[in-house]
Amino acid sequence: MIINFSRLAILVGLLCFTSTQVCIADSEQTSAVKKQLVVASSNNFPPINLLDEKGKLTGFASDLIDAVARELDIEVHHIHSSIWPDVLGWLDEGEADLIQDTGYTPQRESYLDFSVPILEMPESIFVRHKQFDIINFDSLADKKVACVNQHITHIYLKQFSQINCYLVNTPAEGLIALIKGNVDAFIYPEQIVLYLAQDLKLDDEIKVVGDPLRVLSWSMTVKKGNSEVLALLNAGINKVKESGEYQEIYDSWFGKQLFSGFSYQEVYLIVGAVVFPAILAVLTLGLLFYTHNMRRANKALIESQNNYRTLANNLPESVFLKDIHSVYIFCNKNFAESLGIEAKEIVGKTDFDLFPENAEQYRIGDKQVMQNKELIEFVESYKKEGSTGYINTIKTPVYNDDGELTGVLGIFWDITEQRQLQNKLSATIAEYNAITATVPDIMYKLDLDGNYLWWNKALENVTGLSAEQLKNSNARDIFVEQDRAQIGEAIQHVANDGYYEVGAKIIGRDKDIEYYFNGARLYDNNGEVIGLVGSGRDISKQKEAEEKHDKLYKQLLQSQKMEAIGQLTGGIAHDFNNMLAAILGYGELAQGIVDKDESAVKLQKYLSQIVLSGKRARDLIEQMLAFARSNKGEAKAIEVDLIISELVSMLRPMLQASIELKVEIDNDLPVLVVDSVMMLQVLVNLCINARDAMEGHGTITIQAQKTNVDEVYCDACHKEFQGEYIKLSVSDTGHGIEKSMISTIFEPFMTTKDVGKGTGMGLAMVHGIVHDHDGHIHVQSEPGKTEFAIYLPITNEKIVESDKKKVIEKVTVTSDDNQHHVLVVEDEIYLSNLIQELLQISGYKSTVINQSSTALQLFIDNPDLYDLVITDQTMPGMTGGEIAKKMLEIKPELPVILYTGYSDEINEQIAKEIGIKVFIKKPFDNNVLLNEIHKLLST
Repeated sequence: MIINFSRLAILVGLLCFTSTQVCIADSEQTSAVKKQLVVASSNNFPPINLLDEKGKLTGFASDLIDAVARELDIEVHHIHSSIWPDVLGWLDEGEADLIQDTGYTPQRESYLDFSVPILEMPESIFVRHKQFDIINFDSLADKKVACVNQHITHIYLKQFSQINCYLVNTPAEGLIALIKGNVDAFIYPEQIVLYLAQDLKLDDEIKVVGDPLRVLSWSMTVKKGNSEVLALLNAGINKVKESGEYQEIYDSWFGKQLFSGFSYQEVYLIVGAVVFPAILAVLTLGLLFYTHNMRRANKALIESQNNYRTLANNLPESVFLKDIHSVYIFCNKNFAESLGIEAKEIVGKTDFDLFPENAEQYRIGDKQVMQNKELIEFVESYKKEGSTGYINTIKTPVYNDDGELTGVLGIFWDITEQRQLQNKLSATIAEYNAITATVPDIMYKLDLDGNYLWWNKALENVTGLSAEQLKNSNARDIFVEQDRAQIGEAIQHVANDGYYEVGAKIIGRDKDIEYYFNGARLYDNNGEVIGLVGSGRDISKQKEAEEKHDKLYKQLLQSQKMEAIGQLTGGIAHDFNNMLAAILGYGELAQGIVDKDESAVKLQKYLSQIVLSGKRARDLIEQMLAFARSNKGEAKAIEVDLIISELVSMLRPMLQASIELKVEIDNDLPVLVVDSVMMLQVLVNLCINARDAMEGHGTITIQAQKTNVDEVYCDACHKEFQGEYIKLSVSDTGHGIEKSMISTIFEPFMTTKDVGKGTGMGLAMVHGIVHDHDGHIHVQSEPGKTEFAIYLPITNEKIVESDKKKVIEKVTVTSDDNQHHVLVVEDEIYLSNLIQELLQISGYKSTVINQSSTALQLFIDNPDLYDLVITDQTMPGMTGGEIAKKMLEIKPELPVILYTGYSDEINEQIAKEIGIKVFIKKPFDNNVLLNEIHKLLST
C-alpha cells in the first residue's frame, strides 16, 4: 500500500508523540464583538489535528472551530506548529487569541481558562479480535501490554505493578505490535487507536474489552482571565452541539465504534483457541517423531490414518502430503476449501494443475526438502486476482517402514496481511529516514558509552566521515580536544538526570564548527535506559555575529574615548609642561643650593616641590591611561564625590578661563556600583558637549543628589521609569536643543555640530553605557539652560576596605650582620641605579643586572644566594613575568616584586597566579617599595 502524505504526517507525528497533549492558548483580552480570532494549534495529533496532502491544517478540532466561527459570524485565522512550545509561545506573546484543543490537567488551570468540553477520550483496553483470555483490566496481570513511551497513559500505568509494559514509540507501532502478537493488549485513548486502525484498514482485527480506565477531557482554552473570549467560545460550542453539526463532525473523524462482548461464533472460536494449540503441538510432535523415527512413525501413521485425517481436517492451517514426484496424495479440509473444490479432487493432481503460476517454486522447495532430508521452513508467494500473496510453509520428508523416502508432508498458512503490515512499517521507517536526511540539523542515537547507534546524513556531511567510520566511533571523537571532556559529562548527565544541553566545537571538513546540542534518554522495550537521542544545531554564524557585534562595540567605545582624550590634550599638555617646569626648575635650584652650600632648609623645600610635581605628573598619566584603556573595568562600589573629583581634575585644563565650573554634591549620598572609567567617560562626553554649546562663555554645573522619581520619561530608551535613584546631572547656559530633536539625539551619527566637529557617536555611547548600568537619561532644554540628567539605581553595597586608599608609612631599615641579598633586574640604567642606591641606604645588599637572560642564568647558577628579586615587566628578551615564572619553578618560596608602568600582558591577578608576591605600578614611591621589601623579608 502506498502511504500518502496525510498518512506520512500521521505516522511521523505519532513517532514524536509521547506525553504531549494538544493545548489551546489565548491572546490578550479581546472584545466580545471582535470579528476575527487567531487560532493556534499543534499539527501532529491525528485525527484531532493533522496536515493534509497539501500541507493544510485539518482534523476534528479545526472543523469544530470553523463551525463555531460560522455560528458566531466571526472569521478565524489558523497558525500551527509541530512544536508545542511554539503554540504556547504564540499565546503568551499575544499572537494568538486561543488554542483550539487542550487536554485538561489540574496544572494547566494555573495559566489557562477551559471552555466547555469539546471531546472526551476514554483510555481503553484493545486486544486482537480472536483473543478471549482478556476481558477486563484485572485480566492483564502477567500479560504484556503495549505502552507508548512516556505518554500520559504510560505514566498512569506505572503505578500498577501487575502491568508488564512493552514500550513502543508511537501508537501506530503499538497497534502493529498487537496485530503481530508481540503483545497481549494495547492501552491508549480509544478514538486515536480507532482512527489509526481504520486508516490502516485494521479495524476488523481488534476490539475493545472491559471498562475504560479513565476518561480524558479536551476543551478550547484562552489565557487565564480572558473571560470575554471564553464566553464567546462557550456560546459558539453550545450552538454547534444543539444544531447537530458537532455529531456530524465527530462521526466524520472518529467513525464507527468497537464493541466488546462475545457472539456464538466467538464462543466457538474461544474453544478453538484453547484446543488449537494442543492440536498443533500434537501435530508438530508427530512430525518430529516421524522424522527421527521413520519406520515407527510410518507404521503408526498407517494404523491411525483415520485419526490423523480427523485431526488434520480440524486444523485452521492447510495440510498436504505429496509423493516423491510432488503429486498430491492427501490434503485437509482447509486446503480444499481454499481452492473451492473437494479434497478427493485434489488427490492425484500436481501444483501445475492447481497453481500453474507458482508451481515451479513449490516443486523446487519439495526437491530441496527431499534432497537435504531435513525439515525446512519457506516463505512462498502466490498470485491471486492480480495481486501477490504470501504463505509460510513448513515441509518435512516422509519415509516408509524400510526407511525409503516416500514424499513430502507440509503445513502452511497465509501471511499476506502480516507482510503488508511489515511493508507499511518498513515504508514508514524509510520515509522517516528520508525526511531526517534532509534536515540540516545533526540527529543521532547513542548508547550509554557514547557510541553511535544511528545518525542522519547531516552528521556525515559536517564531519566528512563515512558511515563505516561513524559506525565504529564514539561521539567524543568528532569534537575538538578541549571539548571532549564536557561531551563525556553531558552523556553521563543524561543517565542521571534525563536531559542535557551543551555547546561544543565539531571537527569539520574544513574548519572547526560551533554546535549547540540537546538530548534525552533512550529506553528499551522494558523501560530500561539504554542510551540517548538528540540533535545539534550549527551556531557558528550566530557566534561570529555576536563576536563581530562585541568587537564593533568595543571599537566604537574606544574611538569615543580617544575623541574625548583629543579634547583633553591641550589642557593636559599645558598642565604637564607646568609640572615638568617645576621639576626642572626646582632641580636646578637644588643644584645651585648644593653648589653654594646654602641652607639645608631651602634644599629640603626645593626637593619637596620636585617630588610633589613629580607625583602630580604621575597621577595625571595614570588618569589618562585608565581613561584611554580599551577594555571595560569591573563594576565596584565607589563614592560619588570621588567620581566627580576625578572628573573636575580632568576638565579644568580643557575649559577656557571664561567658562565657570560649579560642583554641587549632596551630603551622605549612597555609593554607586559602576565601572568608574566608563561612568567618567559618560560625564566627560556630556561636559565636552556643554562646553561646545556655550561657545567659550557661560557656566557648567555638575550636580549629584539622591531623588525619588515618579514616572519620568527616558529620552534614550523611550520608556517611563520610577523609584529611588542617584541623579548625576550636567547643565550649561548654552543655546539649547530644539524639543523636536531631543528624541533623536541618542541615535548613532546624530549630531547638531558642524561637519568635522563631532562624529555624532558621543551621546549614543552615553546611552549604551548608562543603560548597561540599568540607568536612564532625561533631557530638559530651553534657550539659556540645558540639563542632561543621568539616573543610576541605588544599591545597598558597601565599599570594600581593600579598595580604599591606604597611607604608606615611612619605613626605616637598619643593616644587621646577616644582610639580605636582593637581585634587581632593570634595563633602564638610571632606574636600576636609583633602586640600588635606595637598597644600599636601607641596609640591603644588592646585585643589579640590566639583561634578563644574564639575570636568569645567575639565579640558576646559585638560587640560594638571593633572598628576593625585583624586576621590571618590560625587558628585552624576556618579560619580568617570564623571568619570575622560571625562577619560581627553581625556588617556589622565592619572594618576587614586579613593577610596570603600563602593560596589556599582565596585571595584579595574573601576577598572583604566576606566584609573584607583590605587583607595583610605576612610578612608585620609595616608601611603597621599601614597605613591601620589609614585609616580604620579615615573614
